[in-house]
Amino acid sequence: MKESAEDDDYFTSLEPEFEALKAKILENKKGDLERHKDEIKKILKFEIVTRYYYQKGRIIASLNDDEDITKAIDVLSDEPGYLTILRGDDKDDKN
Repeated sequence: MKESAEDDDYFTSLEPEFEALKAKILENKKGDLERHKDEIKKILKFEIVTRYYYQKGRIIASLNDDEDITKAIDVLSDEPGYLTILRGDDKDDKN
């Protein structure tokens, strides 16, 4: 866009807007690392684990962050609640 404006001799009049837009883009980019920090850390962790422990290590590492696995562990750790589920007892059942 800049090159096109320069070729058509419009850039001089557009330069302030161009510089303002460029500054805004750079400002937004600075926040990207912080905004996406958790996702970046997760991706890097999987890449490092995969390089050292191959696919098996990647699967094991992914299980640590899996919400379903965490919930399953919580359910299995709560013996009375787990037994209630196995018996099929319904807390809302009034019969």
